[in-house]
Amino acid sequence: MHLRQTISSWFSSSSSSSSPTPADNQYGLSSTSFADLLAAEYPAIHSSELVHLDHAASPPPPISAVTALTTKLSTSIYSNPHSHAPTRQEIDYMRSRVMHVLFCLNQREQEGWDLVWTSGTSASLKLVAESFPWSPRAKYRYLKESHTSLVGVRGCALAGGAEVESLTLDAFLSLVSLEDGHARDSHVLHAYPAQCNVTGSRLGLHPALSIARDLKKARTKHMVLVDAAAYLSTSPLDLSTVPYEDAPDLIVGSFYKIYGHPTGLGFLLVKRSSAHLLTSGKDTYFGGGAIEALSVSSPYWVRPRGSKDIETSIGLVHERFENGTIPYLSIITLGCAIDAHQRLFTPHLNLTSFDPSSCLRAVSNHTRYLANLTRKSLASLKHWDDTPLVHMHRGEGSERWEDDGPTIAFTLYTPSSSSHGHPIGHSHLLNLATLANIQLRTGGLCNTGVLARVSGLSDRELLQLWQDGRVCGDAVEFGGQTHDKPLGLVRISFGACSSVQDVHKFIEFLQRYFLVSKEIVDLTTEQSLLDQRAEEKGETDVYLKSLFRYPIKSCAGESLTSSRLTPHGLLHDREFAIVNSATGKILSQKQCSRMVLIRPSICDNNLVMKVNAPEMPELIVPLKGTEVEVDTRMCSSVFGSRISVEADDWVSKFLEVPCQLHRFHQPSTPPVSSCSAGLQYSLNTPAPPPPAPILFSNESPFTLISTSSVDIVSTWVQSSHSDTKLTPIHSSCFRANFILSSPSTSESSFPPFLEDMLTHLRIGTQTFQVLARCRRCLMICVDPETGVRTREPFCCLAKNRRNGRQRVEFGVHLMWRPELSLGGEAVIRVGHRVGWTVGG
Repeated sequence: MHLRQTISSWFSSSSSSSSPTPADNQYGLSSTSFADLLAAEYPAIHSSELVHLDHAASPPPPISAVTALTTKLSTSIYSNPHSHAPTRQEIDYMRSRVMHVLFCLNQREQEGWDLVWTSGTSASLKLVAESFPWSPRAKYRYLKESHTSLVGVRGCALAGGAEVESLTLDAFLSLVSLEDGHARDSHVLHAYPAQCNVTGSRLGLHPALSIARDLKKARTKHMVLVDAAAYLSTSPLDLSTVPYEDAPDLIVGSFYKIYGHPTGLGFLLVKRSSAHLLTSGKDTYFGGGAIEALSVSSPYWVRPRGSKDIETSIGLVHERFENGTIPYLSIITLGCAIDAHQRLFTPHLNLTSFDPSSCLRAVSNHTRYLANLTRKSLASLKHWDDTPLVHMHRGEGSERWEDDGPTIAFTLYTPSSSSHGHPIGHSHLLNLATLANIQLRTGGLCNTGVLARVSGLSDRELLQLWQDGRVCGDAVEFGGQTHDKPLGLVRISFGACSSVQDVHKFIEFLQRYFLVSKEIVDLTTEQSLLDQRAEEKGETDVYLKSLFRYPIKSCAGESLTSSRLTPHGLLHDREFAIVNSATGKILSQKQCSRMVLIRPSICDNNLVMKVNAPEMPELIVPLKGTEVEVDTRMCSSVFGSRISVEADDWVSKFLEVPCQLHRFHQPSTPPVSSCSAGLQYSLNTPAPPPPAPILFSNESPFTLISTSSVDIVSTWVQSSHSDTKLTPIHSSCFRANFILSSPSTSESSFPPFLEDMLTHLRIGTQTFQVLARCRRCLMICVDPETGVRTREPFCCLAKNRRNGRQRVEFGVHLMWRPELSLGGEAVIRVGHRVGWTVGG
């Protein structure tokens, strides 16, 4: 009982001793000074306005670390440490420095440890797996919610005949499976992550202490392996606070997770008193620098380095495991990275005495402050019916975890009358995040244990998903026995250079794209009553003036009076593309302005496409059964099918370039895997929106402009040129699907560029979400009637419509939101009234 109280006391004190406060944010710097530091050290992020929320995958390296390396290599000579003593001395110094910075071990304490350089965490785990003495009497126990690389050790264990246990946290800590008289001389490897790579929940050294105090004193062949890769990314793992005999035996990690570079460099930290339990693979492969002697001829023998001292734990452990020449320049790079880290994130904290680990402690406080702020903000996001938008995931048995690190995993839900709505697919969120210039991580996140628990997936369902073609990393969003279980999560993570602005921008992103407010609901309900009254009185306000689709990408548009909607865009919009036969790349007006003179139209109840061009016979393309070659990869990584030799000859002759006509098929209905199967689209039980596949479109399924915006641009063009005969700008040059207008008597109802401020639109009964503004290129300067390229309207837009990143913008991208639309036919028509909501 006393032992359990001791562990509980240590655990409680470690989790409550360092709650971050606003003073911990930004390392003691003012907001202005911190912003200046980020702009100077991370120019790529600053100039692109990227919101980088994937620090758990890799933080960006500061530019000063890179320039310092350049200076160092230009003033010093480094060579193979096997033959160059100064390089070897610096490598050994870096071993000591890593133990001090990451593990808080002073010079004397380091005598009980040795650090082996590897190519990364996975390589370190593989080294342990191949060196552990597996046998039918051995056992591998690991935490079920571990990274795949840690789970992968079981492959070697099973191959060696050992028993394997995949355990919940409670079972892992209770050690019940080892209280059944398991032989005291059996080898047992206990493995767990110091921090979950998905949820950010932290165990730290708590399990190692528990296992050591309960088992290892009585069973000397037990070892504890800690995956510290995620934990060390923002915090030191302080080994100086625990008795040496209770510390874990093996710890693995990667340096790029902490500093951004060097990549391809990791470590295995080995406790010398336990090193004798690992073999050096003397019966398998050996490399230069890792042996003391070997035979030349038969009988063949080899003596690995340190083999005489294995049982006495004397000598250098790393000599037994570092085969060949170690990556010495990467290790030199690591020194520059640590220098930059400490220079940037430590001096502003008014420390009474400098401790090499102080930098990571400061980063820990800074990132935990941001993570706590984010968790609080996420919890406050509620839909119009007061159901939560975000469900955050913690580690299984979360009351046993030390605390939460700066990593947050979650799933978004739609509003519902039940306690939770329906989950929104992770691929859908990733697509929108990319458009919003936010970098995050989605999917299974290399941790099937967490995904299976959160989504309720059994091993049988996981096997069936694989048999059905689903693999880790693909875009399939839902599956399982009920076909509606999420197959991916969303993860955001913070690092040393994260800021409060990153938090605010991410929360604004979720509010804009996923939060369903009462205002949005009213847009599709109360507004319909206003439409009915207006129609009865013969009144009109803002309405859909024109509707266009572009059957062949970059060719002329087809004016429509109505169209059916699909998640991909208007029916048959940008379904075809012309591909350069030599390069395999899709052609556009940027390379060939004559394409605008090709005028396709879909006719005969969508059965054929007729294509016309000046001085060319009409080309008839049946829309069923004409493809001659399938699965041709395009430059944009989508797949298409070739139409016919006749079609190829037609487009090649007109464009005077060898090319082919290809087609990307639109599914007739939204993909089942993208939303909960069997759910009806309605406001009462909304289904999650599917991802927005875009066929041969550039960035989104739909684009929209307004006549008021076109008119003001035309005015700019006229006032910029003295030529009174200059042709006014026509809306067709912007190649939009939807063109909004208002009667001349109510021009103020939709002023120029109001579309920039919108969040949602209702056209008729259908609701659309505004994704982003359209970036414009020189294609808008091609005259739609003649194919001649001019300077306008791009020049005037470049002068008047540049954003903060100096990109020219006009119009907006849209995505259809069927679950927010009224029931009935998914069709929009010219003349439909338009309503909208405006963002902040």
